Amino acid sequence: MTQLAKSAGTVSAGKTRGARPEAGGSAKGIAPVLLFALFVVLLLLVLAMGLRSFAAEVTASNASKDARLSVGFIANTVRGLDSTGFVRTGEGPEGKALVLVEHVSVGDFETRIYKHDGNLVQEYAPADAPYSPEAAVAMFPTEKFEFFVERGMLTVDTDKGDASVALRSVRPLDETGGGADPADGAIVSEEVVLL
Repeated sequence: MTQLAKSAGTVSAGKTRGARPEAGGSAKGIAPVLLFALFVVLLLLVLAMGLRSFAAEVTASNASKDARLSVGFIANTVRGLDSTGFVRTGEGPEGKALVLVEHVSVGDFETRIYKHDGNLVQEYAPADAPYSPEAAVAMFPTEKFEFFVERGMLTVDTDKGDASVALRSVRPLDETGGGADPADGAIVSEEVVLL
């Protein structure tokens, strides 16, 4: 019997070691898996927030670029045509028009910038021709179009933003508040005299 008792002790000892894990053993195995899953979820949340932030930044950047291009086109047109007596105010179909005059050998031509049907349009025509919105090129949509000249600076304001251009062809007012005489061919604005 001693041998039978020895073999029974061996079998029962084997069953205790490998048959069932301890009660706390399953929690120890799941903890790293739960920690990894939590890390993955947090990583995905941070990634989603980063993508939203990037998309918002791209949208804002595109809007800013669109505004700069729109108003910058007007500023570049004015800079390119800046010469003596070139800035005038005209009367467009829907209000004030910015008129840039070019003196060429075959006559005078005007680049007219004005609002028509919710768009800012540009029209190039002989100086004596009537305004023709159907021949004008739409630049961009806007409900607001204002401009003024103050101390040699032309400022144009639209829905897309504003642009200021320093005019080389402007003579500032003298100390007494006077300027050039319109009879001498100068265009007198509210704040400045355009030669």
